[in-house]
Amino acid sequence: MNFRRDRKVGSSLILVLLILAGVTTVVLGTQRVSLIQFKQSSAEEDNVLALYAAKAGIEDMALRERFNRDTEIVPDSDSKTQVQRFDLTAGALPSTTGLFRESDSITTTPGYDPGHQYYDVKVNLKTPWIDGITPNAINAPPPELLTLAKDDYLELTGFPSDYNNGAAYYLRYKFRFVNADGSGDCDDPQDKAFVQIQEITNHNDGSSADLSQVTATRPANSFDVDSSTQAKNILIKDNAGLSSYIRIRPYYCSVKFFFTTSGANNHQGYTASDHTASDPGPTFDSLNRIIFSTGYFGQAKRTLVGTYDPKSGQLVSVADFNLYAGGNISPPP
Repeated sequence: MNFRRDRKVGSSLILVLLILAGVTTVVLGTQRVSLIQFKQSSAEEDNVLALYAAKAGIEDMALRERFNRDTEIVPDSDSKTQVQRFDLTAGALPSTTGLFRESDSITTTPGYDPGHQYYDVKVNLKTPWIDGITPNAINAPPPELLTLAKDDYLELTGFPSDYNNGAAYYLRYKFRFVNADGSGDCDDPQDKAFVQIQEITNHNDGSSADLSQVTATRPANSFDVDSSTQAKNILIKDNAGLSSYIRIRPYYCSVKFFFTTSGANNHQGYTASDHTASDPGPTFDSLNRIIFSTGYFGQAKRTLVGTYDPKSGQLVSVADFNLYAGGNISPPP
């Protein structure tokens, strides 16, 4: 009898242990699922708050451009790209100027607090070329919007006088003669189509400005003309004077165009095919302002890219650039 009783007690103990093991497994599993859900919820909250910070940066720079038109942030003394950093939670710049190198991590900010919302913002105002030939040109609309119609004209103005410690520089031009609607090679006879280029140059000695004129005609067996291959880049600035404007007007055919600056009359500046540099000169004011804004909160960052049209004073588009950092807060891309 005692032997049987012991067997019953031992069986009950095993059953209780199995039940406890099952309950423990369920509890630990539930706890793990809850922990994962909590981390996901926390990461999503960080992500949303970082996105709101990035949006604030876009709006900040758009307002500056709309009312002050002074949004350019110049590189530092070591020619490193800088961003304007702002602490949204504190409502203040984290330093006297708020300028930081773009390569510096947000965590190196003086007084950095992961519980604060920050944004880094910068604007691209300049482009090294104006391009109506290559469809994939940076910051350029589709090429059909940059076709210069025959008998219409385009003016280039605002050339800097202090580029590279006063060094001389030239305008390289390239034209592709096309039909009036901007499509296909021009059907007009080759000996008729040309582009008239007029230049007004103001002299440094205060004497009256000079008007000069160049005629760019189509070469034989080609619909393109390139000033660099003919050593005919237009002198914009030298010790004697500076161009106040260059006016371009095509006749008989419309043209797609490419402009860049260079250091000599036969240099390419930037190429129209792959945009590689060869003795480039100063840059042009871009047609649109491209705003980069990166927001930070907790363990997340979000970068937005906005396109601002200075003519209409409106944001044309805002697009996501990347998702949350997932615990690795690093410099903006």
